[in-house]
Amino acid sequence: TGAGGGGGGRGGGGGGLSGTHNNIAKRRPPRKTLPNIESAAADDALSSGRDEEEEEKSGGGGGAQQQPGEARREVMDASVTKHAGPDPSVLIDHARMQEVEEGSDGNSNSGNGGGANSASPLRGSSRCVHGYRSASRPDTCVCTHGWGGAHCEEDRVPSCDRALTFTCHNVVVGKVLAHPSCACYDECRAVLKDAYGDEDYAYIILTERKGMRGGCVDVKSGTVVDPEDPGREGAPYSSSVDLDGTFQKMNECVGYCSGHGECSMHACTCEPDWAGMWCQFPRSEVEAAARGQLLLPAKPGELAIEVLELPAAVAMPMVSKFYGPHVAVYGATHEAIDNLLAPGNREHLLSPIKAPVKLVPFFPMDNYDNIGRPLPWMERLMRHMPQPDVPDAWYLWVTNQDRGMCAHPGLRNMLPDKSVVLSAFGLYGIDDMECFYPDRDVVLPAYKQDLGDARPEYWEEATKNQPDSALLFFAGSLKPVNPRCMGDSLLRSDCDSTYSQGVRMYVVSKYQGQQGFKVKDSVDISGEMVAAKFCLVAGGYGFDMRLYDSVSRGCVPLLTQHDTWQPLQHVLRYDRFALSIAKQDLKHLKEVLEAVPKQQHAKMVGNLRHVFKAFAWSPDIVGLVGRPMAFFHVMTAVAIVTGLDLPLYVREMICTEHGEGFVLGLLTREAQEKVLPCTIDGKLVELPPHSGDGVELAADDEREKRVMELARTRKAKQGVKPDRSISPAKHFGFDK
Repeated sequence: TGAGGGGGGRGGGGGGLSGTHNNIAKRRPPRKTLPNIESAAADDALSSGRDEEEEEKSGGGGGAQQQPGEARREVMDASVTKHAGPDPSVLIDHARMQEVEEGSDGNSNSGNGGGANSASPLRGSSRCVHGYRSASRPDTCVCTHGWGGAHCEEDRVPSCDRALTFTCHNVVVGKVLAHPSCACYDECRAVLKDAYGDEDYAYIILTERKGMRGGCVDVKSGTVVDPEDPGREGAPYSSSVDLDGTFQKMNECVGYCSGHGECSMHACTCEPDWAGMWCQFPRSEVEAAARGQLLLPAKPGELAIEVLELPAAVAMPMVSKFYGPHVAVYGATHEAIDNLLAPGNREHLLSPIKAPVKLVPFFPMDNYDNIGRPLPWMERLMRHMPQPDVPDAWYLWVTNQDRGMCAHPGLRNMLPDKSVVLSAFGLYGIDDMECFYPDRDVVLPAYKQDLGDARPEYWEEATKNQPDSALLFFAGSLKPVNPRCMGDSLLRSDCDSTYSQGVRMYVVSKYQGQQGFKVKDSVDISGEMVAAKFCLVAGGYGFDMRLYDSVSRGCVPLLTQHDTWQPLQHVLRYDRFALSIAKQDLKHLKEVLEAVPKQQHAKMVGNLRHVFKAFAWSPDIVGLVGRPMAFFHVMTAVAIVTGLDLPLYVREMICTEHGEGFVLGLLTREAQEKVLPCTIDGKLVELPPHSGDGVELAADDEREKRVMELARTRKAKQGVKPDRSISPAKHFGFDK
């Protein structure tokens, strides 16, 4: 919804944006109005190279928000025992979060952040001038990078023009629109040393500054100098420096600050009565949570998510949603966060404190592009993360890079043991590099800006039996590959690191021009895909948009990527709507495809209609009936890998929107165990016994066997993790 949620709290109504926030509403694309569901079982709780081929991946698009619920979760009864919150001694200090003293109202300190400077507590509706009220410590301001003071009113870098420099990190590594003054550089150096310490700062200079040698302008001489090496001239400013879109649309923020804040430099400054880094909580609610009147999780062991409040110098803004012409293909992580913040969803899934799942707002795609290596930021983040306020907490990470955690060796392994990664790509590993843990991680459905062209007839078998219907369709870029991955050599070689694992090139070279095959080096998918029986989904440099394209056009996906987890594979029965083929069988591709019984193919085509809805992020897609459901299935997958129960709100949403046939026919057994029982059309649908269907049992058993095999392999070969008690400069040998 373009307007987002208003009201004075979760117990209040959901109004539209007004006053100073009209400009936000105008910038957002219009959204369809969707009804909320209401559960009779919980009357008080429920409301209703850019894949190395930019030309193939379309861009743009906004967040898929939901309409505000008509009834909000109420603050629990005041008789709930008051608690003092987590032990402040375990919290990590950092410069941008102020240490809180006891307030006159008797509230105790709580939350997941510490502070280095003493400050008076916020009182009443006092505003954080350049920052937001902490959701975990509601009498504390969390300041935007470069600001300080009790109310974030002190400019720590007054000599810097933020429109040209953005953050102090940009200043010292030279990733700026123009060289700053040396006074600005000195102020930024002090801010970063205050945040990280001398050794971590030296690590930044030695590693990330190399190659673009940030300089500053000496006001006396007017020359560019290198402040880290007096006497040496700084590098002249070059417009060729890749700025990754950081400076584009600087007033766009995550979730549009939930409609309760102003966005500047990609950071939210919240209204006085709203809290959280994205202004996602009413102040009254975070204060109630701090007093011990916890709202979520509603039941022990149930899924609830908390957004970790990171030190401002460490936190990376979510900017990739708003930059460049090819943004939409990388928008899935942003859609997931926008949906989490959406009114109607956040009331049932977000908690200010003590949630069993901690979302880490760190987004590698945003500052490191689609194939960059975010290891320096990740290592720094690991040393400055707040400590959890509950035992056995899970950490939720997101990445939309082409190859997910395969972007850098060791990246996945360095995360805390109880980590879940929401990734665009599910390749298990390349050589000795582990990237994806199918017993822990989740692949997101791709986001597509192309919102048109999904019609009911696309999912009818008759459409696939036209005179010109192709047995197999593919259109996409081809790339040069290693000779050992060409021709029949591909069938006996390890080509995981090769573009599309060599399959695109093999299929086009072998079958182009043969009867029944429409395969070509082109990005034109046009109407030929709609009429085709099968569509090749072989991946590119990483993930492949063609899975979404084939599902939306009723073309049964032909999956060739081995050792790769597919989007929502924890949740959906892929054997019911897609065909997987071993690499060795590509040589007999025509025989394999023609052997699929017509009745089975017709069922798969019909099932794609429901999968299309399960993959959908946006309510604006033409042909979508009801609500886009990708977010709810992602939450189901998170519940599966964490072992947490799925909130009734999510269960009822899936059952109501999809119906009994989908729940019993297309959900995996693991997903059914999370979703059921639920009410569908007034009927209570229970978890059925295993049907005895040999195919179903084999599919479930094979999936579970593969997951456990990979988990055992990972644990057996897991190396020593970085010692986070020492600086990364020492760990990587840069301390001398």
